[in-house]
Amino acid sequence: MWEIPKIKQIEPIRSITFYDYLALIDCTLKALTTSLMLTHSRAPDIMSKSALVGRFHHKALELAVTVNEKTELKKLIETEISDLQKEVDKWPHLKRCGAVSGWDEVNQSATNAIRIQRESRDGKAKVIVERTYRTVDEVLIGRPDYFTIISDKAILKEYKSTSLRTPSGIVKQEFLLQGQFYAALIFDNFPVKKVEVWLESFDGERLDFSVTHSVAEEFKAEVKSIIQKANEIIRNFDVVEELSSPSSSSCQFCKNKIFCPAFPKVQLSLELTGPVFILDAKLALVHENVNDQISKIQMVSTYTADVYEISIPTIYAEKMKLHERYLIENLLYSSSRFLWTDQSRVHRNG
Repeated sequence: MWEIPKIKQIEPIRSITFYDYLALIDCTLKALTTSLMLTHSRAPDIMSKSALVGRFHHKALELAVTVNEKTELKKLIETEISDLQKEVDKWPHLKRCGAVSGWDEVNQSATNAIRIQRESRDGKAKVIVERTYRTVDEVLIGRPDYFTIISDKAILKEYKSTSLRTPSGIVKQEFLLQGQFYAALIFDNFPVKKVEVWLESFDGERLDFSVTHSVAEEFKAEVKSIIQKANEIIRNFDVVEELSSPSSSSCQFCKNKIFCPAFPKVQLSLELTGPVFILDAKLALVHENVNDQISKIQMVSTYTADVYEISIPTIYAEKMKLHERYLIENLLYSSSRFLWTDQSRVHRNG
């Protein structure tokens, strides 16, 4: 059982990655993972398939420009796939995803790595992979996947594991913003006049667009304006709830829900999917064990006073004390009931 840390202080935002920038557009609290000064470390993240795929993707790109021989590259990629399988095997919720060697995203990353290695060896362009850059003012920070410099032009390539378009056929806004974000980094670090962005999804679709220096400067100014507004809120807030903007998009993948007093009040009204719900409540009653491993408990919500009955592993129920406050995360919600999953965890929340 884990213990929820308390927020001691919230530091202003001084620099921002692309995904923290996206989070900040949605909700200030969601973007503050590195700005939260806590009483102690939070529980480690539960690994997701997308996070593991991303890690493998970046490693494959790194190998593509550091390994000279194609045969050796293939061998090392196979080793990475084997190591990835070992990591997946540690997580019960990932085992149902099947063997890693059959994941389309992994196979496409391997294919891209071999192609990039070939481009790196032809000597026609300077190839740069997986390096961290900052803008001159050090506000934007990021690691573009892969780009080449040809004379005074940069070609930025980003490989996506999802479709480039929404179900209605519109290009996803986040990919256009990412192109501008990384273009701003390139302009501030290389003497180029234009950045061409090539987006390629694992289903084979490709989208090209250009970013000029003036557009990149406008984008940087907009990011800085958003940060300034967020920092103003951070300097003047009285309660953490003032930092929250709950919505289906901002809450679905937010890692700071455990600190958010607004989320449990509105979560059941949001269009959320999967094991993303939390139950912040006091233990009211422990029923008899359902079997050797499962116990039923009764909890009273901290924020709504609603009473919920939920079945949880007995090893957790035995450690819980009546009338004390707990937070159970990564629950499903169906038919007016919270349901334990293989990703759920119990935290003390005194």
